Amino acid sequence: FYALYAQHGWSVWLAVIFALVFTTALGLVLWGLIYERLRNRSAISSAGALMATFSLMLILQNALLVVFGSSTRSLRDLQGSVHLIFDVPWTTHEMVTVVLSISLVLLLALVLRFTRLGKALRAVADQEMVAEVVGIPTKQMRGIAFGIASLCAAVAGILFAIEYGLDPYMSTSVTVRMF
Repeated sequence: FYALYAQHGWSVWLAVIFALVFTTALGLVLWGLIYERLRNRSAISSAGALMATFSLMLILQNALLVVFGSSTRSLRDLQGSVHLIFDVPWTTHEMVTVVLSISLVLLLALVLRFTRLGKALRAVADQEMVAEVVGIPTKQMRGIAFGIASLCAAVAGILFAIEYGLDPYMSTSVTVRMF
């Protein structure tokens, strides 16, 4: 997103759409090449998959470090103006983040609750072997779930980058805080 918008002069919306599509596709490729293969090896535990995730994070972080350098990048110009709501200052970006986040959570909840896809995803999450026996394509459902997660991560990453800027080490600091 940053490279397309700030360095190549793309419009914000075109850069966002491309970043969302690219990140989702990258997530699906990584799922197929790494995570699904690890899953098929019964000797690999969830700890092994977690280690693969950390390794992949470090590889991607260092690749981005080589491409973009080590300086922090800012997208503050996309935050918009400041509005007072109940005497609390909110930027336009913060309001968009709140509304978009709530909307995406509600949309995901509605899809999971009321669609055939959501029912299939829930079945695979609850009882994968039973779901496979009744004809649900479990591998395909895992891929769809990973794609949805990648898309949500892309949205969160773009919103985070606009609010806090881009630092080449931010994924490491966030990940360490999670554990």
